[in-house]
Amino acid sequence: ADTYLGTVSGVQADTVEVGNNGVVQAQANNLSDVSATTVDGTADANQTLSETKGLDLEVLTVGNNALQTGSYGILGRTDATLNTTAQSTGDVIAEDANADGQLNVAAGLEFGDGDATAETALTVGDASTIAGIANITNAATATSVDGNTEAVSKLGTDDATNGDAVIGFDLNDAMELGGNSTILAQGIADLDATATTSAGAGGSGTAGAFAGAELIVGLDVDMADGDISSIGADGSITALAQVDANAVASSTSGNADAEAGDLTSAAGGLTNASSLQVVGFQADEDFTMGDAGIVNADASVDLVANAGSTSGAADADAKGSAATAFDFAGDLFSIGGSGTITADSVITGDADASSTGDSTADSATADAGFATNIGAAFTAVNGLTIGDGGSFTATANSLQTADATSVAGGGTAIATTTTNIGLDANSATSIGASGTLRGDAIS
Repeated sequence: ADTYLGTVSGVQADTVEVGNNGVVQAQANNLSDVSATTVDGTADANQTLSETKGLDLEVLTVGNNALQTGSYGILGRTDATLNTTAQSTGDVIAEDANADGQLNVAAGLEFGDGDATAETALTVGDASTIAGIANITNAATATSVDGNTEAVSKLGTDDATNGDAVIGFDLNDAMELGGNSTILAQGIADLDATATTSAGAGGSGTAGAFAGAELIVGLDVDMADGDISSIGADGSITALAQVDANAVASSTSGNADAEAGDLTSAAGGLTNASSLQVVGFQADEDFTMGDAGIVNADASVDLVANAGSTSGAADADAKGSAATAFDFAGDLFSIGGSGTITADSVITGDADASSTGDSTADSATADAGFATNIGAAFTAVNGLTIGDGGSFTATANSLQTADATSVAGGGTAIATTTTNIGLDANSATSIGASGTLRGDAIS
């Protein structure tokens, strides 16, 4: 069973202009169930969703207000649920079950053409409420009585690059918003991969479960040189990037391999390795907010890998490459008096491997680790400024656990966080009178 979906969009257009008190909303909903079941033979279930976007425009201009009671004046949302199931009840080792579900790119709200020319993609004269939400669920399940099993749940194009996978609000040029404007940006991914084989000849009957993603972002502001994005007084930004990945592999007579987060190319359904990167809010050029501006940025990651074998090796990896709640690499980020920035990156990883085999080759290896976790990172040329009475708080919290148990073979458990920094400011940071600055790293 094979299913391929190309582009699914609520609204896709070049330029849209709306007068005063305009409302622009678009949503894309995707629900796809693919299953393959066989009594004698291999069961293969594969599906790919290439691209899904809620509201995709090059330019949007609204006269004064863009407000909607009980909702948002500007809304782009995409929801996708992919369920992929393969089951083989055959009685020979060659009767495998393979379930492979992949999504390349999802974005709730996208503006701009990204042609490296300084220009404004979103303009609202006065107050606005804006939401960009991408909410993706991807589950793959493979079961077999006697054959090998493999389940792949992947977000991000399977190629040699590590690119965008899920973005709540993707801004590829500048925006200019009036005062009292609010932005909600959420990129959310829920991944599950389960592979189970009940029997199989000794040394065979393997189980592989792979649940991972590439770049997950809440708000991504990617502008050309010279662009400036601005929000007037009393504006607010709430940005969240969230990933939950769970991989479970279980084999009776063969090896079990579970990977959550970063993925190797060990899976037959994957050609390339990929690295998990999660960012709440990122921007690469000038960004300004008026007095009393508020930024809340969060990165949340929960990785679980569980591998178990009763007669074989078990390998569980719950690993990620980078998580940052607030990442600014432009020229200057500024907020007026009484402005606040709160950035929290919270990551957890749990790897469990167990082998009850009676051979010294029946080892258990569990690795839970994250390379980089940062609350807020600044590499700006002219740094960050907040006016009088402003505050800046950044927190990085990492909890990694690993457990490996083997009856006859070796057992290795590793739990690490290589870099865990609350506030990583590699440029000048200025806060006016009565301001506060705080950074916390917890692990």
